[in-house]
Amino acid sequence: MASTDRDVQAGDLRGLVGDWSFRRSVTGGSIMTGQATFGRVGDNCLNYAETGTLTLADGKDYAFERRYIYELRGGGFRVMFDEKPPRLFQDVDLDLSGGALIGGGFHNCAPDVYASTYRFDLPVGFRIAHDVSGPRKAYGIVTDYARR
Repeated sequence: MASTDRDVQAGDLRGLVGDWSFRRSVTGGSIMTGQATFGRVGDNCLNYAETGTLTLADGKDYAFERRYIYELRGGGFRVMFDEKPPRLFQDVDLDLSGGALIGGGFHNCAPDVYASTYRFDLPVGFRIAHDVSGPRKAYGIVTDYARR
């Protein structure tokens, strides 16, 4: 994809800072709902934390939480697992198209692969979709975020 309006800058994603609600659909009928927060750490780093409820197709509910680190850079960002030391999940290049930031990334979780798309329609919302495929995993995950 080619940038149609201008080059993407790290500052374009600083609009993520703050609180979000989300709904995540998983192939097979599971739904995850909850709240997420992006907090700013320095000029080019955001901490991401989410908490919520996973409702399985059979109706059972489970609480969950997860954390990531987003390292902003010109042209995109890196998503890191919030571990010591941080470990790369995805490196995402973004293009600006019709006012939205759009990009994709991959994560090799051998022998399976996560192929992901990102669409940021800031400041209103954004979507992250993962297509997980391989011999052990085969499902899709779509998460829609809205500003709280």
